[in-house]
Amino acid sequence: MLTADLALARRRGNSLELIAVDKKRRATLTEMGLALLEVFRKCEGESRESLERAYRAVDAGPRDVKLRDGLIKLLEDETTFETLVDIDPERVRETVFSASTRAWRDGTFTREAVLAAAAAELGVALAHVEPALFGDLRGAQTIVKAPNLSLETLTTRFIDGQAQAVLLRATQIRVTFDALPAAAVRELYRRLRFLQLLFRVDKLPPSSYEWHIDGPLSMFQAGTRYGTKLAQLLPVLRTLGAFKLDAEVRWGPAREPLRFAIVHDEPPQGAKFVPALGEDAGRLFEQMQTGIVGWKTHPCTRIFHVPGVGLLAPDFECAHESGFTAYVEVLGHWSRDAVWKRVELVEAGLAEPFLFVVGEHLRVSEEVLSDETLSALCAYKRSPSVRQVVNKLNLLLARSRSLLLPE
Repeated sequence: MLTADLALARRRGNSLELIAVDKKRRATLTEMGLALLEVFRKCEGESRESLERAYRAVDAGPRDVKLRDGLIKLLEDETTFETLVDIDPERVRETVFSASTRAWRDGTFTREAVLAAAAAELGVALAHVEPALFGDLRGAQTIVKAPNLSLETLTTRFIDGQAQAVLLRATQIRVTFDALPAAAVRELYRRLRFLQLLFRVDKLPPSSYEWHIDGPLSMFQAGTRYGTKLAQLLPVLRTLGAFKLDAEVRWGPAREPLRFAIVHDEPPQGAKFVPALGEDAGRLFEQMQTGIVGWKTHPCTRIFHVPGVGLLAPDFECAHESGFTAYVEVLGHWSRDAVWKRVELVEAGLAEPFLFVVGEHLRVSEEVLSDETLSALCAYKRSPSVRQVVNKLNLLLARSRSLLLPE
């Protein structure tokens, strides 16, 4: 994936714009791509240091350095590097340095004598000592598999990756769809959850939705992992149809606040989502499939909307044999603000029974939801406990009966 410093972008007033890849730049991109693909393939079996010398020799004018470096980054991401030494480099260094100290003390120091003494102590051939001495350094790694990319794939990834690279510097992102079917809303909600992105969604009249997503720079410390997951979202959005994306980004050495926009006018491409829950939610769902007296757990296809407050798409639903159904959402990786948003939804009149399963690290007490509601929090330490969840579900069932609400 491209990094922000490799994005072809320029500032215009308070906005940041991508520089279009015109015919001339695309021709340069193609020429460089061919040259670099050849370099990487020829260097298979050689060291990373040799590869770096070879690809830096590919000529690039002042305006084309980002093109070359961006292609190199994408090719390195597809290259397999390994440390191929038979002896632990740290052990070799320790042995060589000890032998060197003794040789200096005895007045017999020569490079050859030190290496020979180390080889004898390690019980290996002399020829194996020097390659292993710094064999774990980055430049000494061996290219065991060159990238298997076509020129077309490489150039497409470079062009499509420009917007993704800019979003790595985002603090907040707002995505608006003019019209999105309920099934697509739910699947996008689940994909955001699966990617562990922090977001909220608002319904706008008559049938549009606005998604507010936290960017990597919205956090106390920007996370590379979070940024990578955010970059995976953009191709998903494109499959859903026309949308407008507005982002607040911090750009340049001074991290100046700028606005970045994407307008996508193409029709839906037929999104192919793989139904998946987050790690904690998926594990809990599987554990609750058997052995729960009186309860059955099923995937959930519903969306719940509280006007003026927000929208919910639970991970799964738990149906009691009496007919009572509660909806479960696991919020292990989310922020405290996301949990408080759920509390706000309940207090604003969320009528359906909800159980929010929350990691204790978010520091939200189970007591924040009143006993007068049909929703509850279930806090867990390392992973959600089936026993805790079932206890909470039984509590909600008892509340429904005491409040004389229909089951």
